[in-house]
Amino acid sequence: MIRTHRFNGIRFTVDFEPQHGSCTNTEGPHHEIAIYGGLQENKRTLELLIHEALHAIDWDKTEDTVTIAAREISGFLWRIGYRLKGAE
Repeated sequence: MIRTHRFNGIRFTVDFEPQHGSCTNTEGPHHEIAIYGGLQENKRTLELLIHEALHAIDWDKTEDTVTIAAREISGFLWRIGYRLKGAE
Protein backbone atom coordinates (compact mmCIF):
# COMPACT_ATOMS: atom_id res chain seq x y z
CA MET A 1 0.00 0.00 0.00
CA ILE A 2 1.30 3.48 -0.79
CA ARG A 3 2.45 5.78 2.00
CA THR A 4 3.36 8.91 -0.02
CA HIS A 5 2.36 10.53 -3.31
CA ARG A 6 3.28 13.78 -5.10
CA PHE A 7 0.59 16.23 -6.20
CA ASN A 8 1.74 19.38 -8.06
CA GLY A 9 5.29 18.64 -6.95
CA ILE A 10 4.39 18.51 -3.24
CA ARG A 11 4.97 15.24 -1.41
CA PHE A 12 2.01 14.13 0.74
CA THR A 13 2.00 11.31 3.24
CA VAL A 14 -1.06 9.11 2.76
CA ASP A 15 -2.88 7.62 5.75
CA PHE A 16 -5.81 5.24 5.42
CA GLU A 17 -8.07 5.17 8.43
CA PRO A 18 -12.82 5.56 9.21
CA GLN A 19 -14.86 6.40 6.05
CA HIS A 20 -14.28 10.10 5.38
CA GLY A 21 -11.18 12.02 4.36
CA SER A 22 -9.03 15.08 4.88
CA CYS A 23 -6.18 16.90 3.20
CA THR A 24 -3.83 19.38 4.84
CA ASN A 25 -3.33 22.86 3.41
CA THR A 26 -0.54 22.82 0.84
CA GLU A 27 1.06 25.90 2.42
CA GLY A 28 1.84 24.22 5.75
CA PRO A 29 5.04 22.34 6.59
CA HIS A 30 3.39 18.90 6.77
CA HIS A 31 1.32 17.53 3.89
CA GLU A 32 -1.05 14.63 4.47
CA ILE A 33 -4.08 12.99 2.93
CA ALA A 34 -6.05 10.76 5.30
CA ILE A 35 -8.86 8.42 4.30
CA TYR A 36 -10.68 7.45 7.48
CA GLY A 37 -12.34 4.04 7.34
CA GLY A 38 -9.69 2.19 5.37
CA LEU A 39 -9.76 1.18 1.74
CA GLN A 40 -12.96 -0.51 0.69
CA GLU A 41 -14.06 -1.63 -2.73
CA ASN A 42 -16.92 0.80 -3.07
CA LYS A 43 -17.76 3.93 -4.96
CA ARG A 44 -17.63 6.08 -1.80
CA THR A 45 -13.95 5.22 -1.20
CA LEU A 46 -13.15 6.05 -4.82
CA GLU A 47 -14.94 9.39 -4.48
CA LEU A 48 -13.07 10.20 -1.24
CA LEU A 49 -9.68 9.42 -2.81
CA ILE A 50 -10.42 11.67 -5.78
CA HIS A 51 -11.85 14.41 -3.55
CA GLU A 52 -8.76 14.62 -1.35
CA ALA A 53 -6.42 14.36 -4.35
CA LEU A 54 -8.20 17.34 -5.93
CA HIS A 55 -7.66 19.35 -2.74
CA ALA A 56 -3.97 18.42 -2.87
CA ILE A 57 -3.69 19.55 -6.48
CA ASP A 58 -5.52 22.85 -5.97
CA TRP A 59 -6.17 23.86 -2.37
CA ASP A 60 -7.94 27.06 -3.47
CA LYS A 61 -10.90 25.25 -5.09
CA THR A 62 -14.08 25.47 -3.04
CA GLU A 63 -15.42 22.45 -1.18
CA ASP A 64 -18.48 22.44 -3.45
CA THR A 65 -16.35 22.47 -6.60
CA VAL A 66 -14.16 19.61 -5.34
CA THR A 67 -17.19 17.61 -4.17
CA ILE A 68 -18.94 17.90 -7.54
CA ALA A 69 -15.79 17.08 -9.53
CA ALA A 70 -14.97 14.07 -7.33
CA ARG A 71 -18.53 12.76 -7.59
CA GLU A 72 -18.55 13.08 -11.37
CA ILE A 73 -15.08 11.57 -11.88
CA SER A 74 -15.76 8.67 -9.49
CA GLY A 75 -19.12 8.02 -11.17
CA PHE A 76 -17.43 7.88 -14.56
CA LEU A 77 -14.63 5.57 -13.36
CA TRP A 78 -17.11 3.32 -11.54
CA ARG A 79 -19.28 3.02 -14.67
CA ILE A 80 -16.31 1.93 -16.80
CA GLY A 81 -15.43 -0.78 -14.29
CA TYR A 82 -12.79 0.70 -11.97
CA ARG A 83 -12.54 -1.32 -8.76
CA LEU A 84 -9.94 -1.23 -6.00
CA LYS A 85 -7.73 -4.28 -6.34
CA GLY A 86 -6.95 -5.96 -3.02
CA ALA A 87 -9.27 -3.81 -0.91
CA GLU A 88 -9.44 -4.62 2.77
